[in-house]
Amino acid sequence: MKRAAHKWVTLIIDIIFYEINHTQDGELLSEFCDRWIDRSPIGARMLILSVGAALTLHLSNALDPNFDPIAKQFWVNALRHVKSKRVSPA
Repeated sequence: MKRAAHKWVTLIIDIIFYEINHTQDGELLSEFCDRWIDRSPIGARMLILSVGAALTLHLSNALDPNFDPIAKQFWVNALRHVKSKRVSPA
């Protein structure tokens, strides 16, 4: 199994086992989000939806890599831009 496939399987198994082991203590991942939404309804929902949308768009290759904040090319371009803007000390 390739490393990326292994990581996906590991993530899924980890989440399933976590959820099974925390069904009674109020520490399910969704229960954490519920508490976060209670504290900051708009901000929490915006972040949850934004991260979900970004991940979905990235995994479905729906964005140009230059504009996909999860894609390697986005960060290569961003770092190149930052380096080009640096001013050398005089």
